[in-house]
Amino acid sequence: DIDKALERGEWVSILVVGVDDGHEGAPQADAIHVVGVGPESFCVFSFPRDTLVRRDGKWVPLYALYTPDLSALREAMSELLEKDVTYQISLGYSGFVELVNRVGGVDLDVDHHLVYVDQSQGLVIDIPEGHQHLDGETALKFVRYREDADEYGRIARQRQFLLALGEKL
Repeated sequence: DIDKALERGEWVSILVVGVDDGHEGAPQADAIHVVGVGPESFCVFSFPRDTLVRRDGKWVPLYALYTPDLSALREAMSELLEKDVTYQISLGYSGFVELVNRVGGVDLDVDHHLVYVDQSQGLVIDIPEGHQHLDGETALKFVRYREDADEYGRIARQRQFLLALGEKL
């Protein structure tokens, strides 16, 4: 369907959700993007997971709309963008790593040395500054890195990754 739409010169919108293990093992939408793919180009719209949307008369954060079928998140994105988001994909950590490894990794420029240790999660991030070829494990660390709890910096890295992945694909 996507190939046919692109052959007709149409744009395709895809909800891309990064899912983590969440609080007490309940999966959560940790990264929320909409990728627009056209016949000759693509773009990425990124949303902080705490973005509030109105549902049933209440304001709720986007991450609270996560269900495995993604229908509520896809509907919210369609409303926010005023554009039908037709397709969707969600990736947990292992699916993300597998995707990146299947395409042979991704090349991008790291703007500064990324260093972070969280012993409670067993997470160690140490990615040098400069041009890097990231395999799946390293790419996952790149998109998860959050300096000083800066959600916007993390979203910028996720966008940078998605654009690099799109260029490769």
